[in-house]
Amino acid sequence: MFKILFYYYYLLDKSITNDDPHIWAVLHLGLFEGLIINYPVQQILITYYNIIPPTYVGVTIGFIIILCNYLYFVKSGKCEEIIKEEPKLFGSHWLSVTIALFFALGAFSLYWVF
Repeated sequence: MFKILFYYYYLLDKSITNDDPHIWAVLHLGLFEGLIINYPVQQILITYYNIIPPTYVGVTIGFIIILCNYLYFVKSGKCEEIIKEEPKLFGSHWLSVTIALFFALGAFSLYWVF
């Protein structure tokens, strides 16, 4: 699933910027994964331990995720393989785009609602 998200973030960034779209795709994927991880961590700390986590906790988690994505996708050369492979969910371009948008909007809606 993350290969599909990486590929569609890459296509989006390639159409928007002339900079290195590989790095921008890694940043977008890291932001998406960071939101998915940070929200439950914050909710658990607030609900069960009555602790409001400082901002640097979320930022640190985000940096660690972006670093891991960079090492996995860019440094290992998997990003070129993914781009050549053009992964699709069940072989459907439309379904892949829909799922990618759903996950992106779903992750951001966690913060828009609260």
